[in-house]
Parts: sequence; C-alpha cells; structure tokens
Amino acid sequence: MFCLTTGDKIFRFYRTRLDPGFPISAARAGMPKSPDAALVRSVDYRVYVLKGSRVYAFDELTRKNVPGYPRPIYTVWPGIPKRIDAAFQWLNGRTYFLKRDLYWKFDEDTNMQEKCNPRAVSHSWLSCSSDRVIGD
Repeated sequence: MFCLTTGDKIFRFYRTRLDPGFPISAARAGMPKSPDAALVRSVDYRVYVLKGSRVYAFDELTRKNVPGYPRPIYTVWPGIPKRIDAAFQWLNGRTYFLKRDLYWKFDEDTNMQEKCNPRAVSHSWLSCSSDRVIGD
C-alpha cells in the first residue's frame, strides 16, 4: 500500500488500484490541509499524515483520528526532520523520508534510523556521480 497527497486529498492505493473509501478529504478526516506527505505503515496499516513538525494518524476502520495524535514527528520516527517532501514504506519494510535531494532510511523493526543518514537521492537511486552537474 502507498499514499499520495494532493491539495486537501489523501489517496491510498494497493498496487495500482485506489482503495475503497479513498480519496479522503484531509480536513474532513481531522488532518491538516495540504499535508507534506502521507504513508501507510505495515505495523498497523493506518494512514500517517505529516505536516510541518507533526504527524497525524488516521484509522480507516473507524474513519477517525487515532487517539494520542497529532504528535511530534520525532516521537514516532526519531531523527527524521521536519517539513519533509515525501514519505513511503518500501517492500523491504524500511520507511523512507525525502527532503530536497536527501533521504533518511528508517528501520521500523528497531525503531531507529539506519546508519549514514541522510543520504543523497541523486547518488543512491539515480546513479549520479558527484562530479557531474546538470547543464555541463
């Protein structure tokens, strides 16, 4: 499963299919307008919405916010920065947070960032070398 946000809408997909009951209005679900990112965690399959320095949790079964949320991001994912651009959980069970050209890899099993964070997206995923610059 993965989530996308656009404006006030949160979309949740399973593979390439939109899940039933989605998209949802962030504001109507008690989430902030124009969220920075949203993701589904495999530990509980809830939708987590990030905005600024806060994280919100939405339970699809009850169609309500999870009690105890919103919370500061660092209480859920220690060491992850504020105001991220995107977030997702990959098939390897790791959660990735992107901000500009950097990403943080988080291990949900140990509840810790992985070593060497942050890393450059351009080097790790796009195979760009540091000596090549666009426009050269």
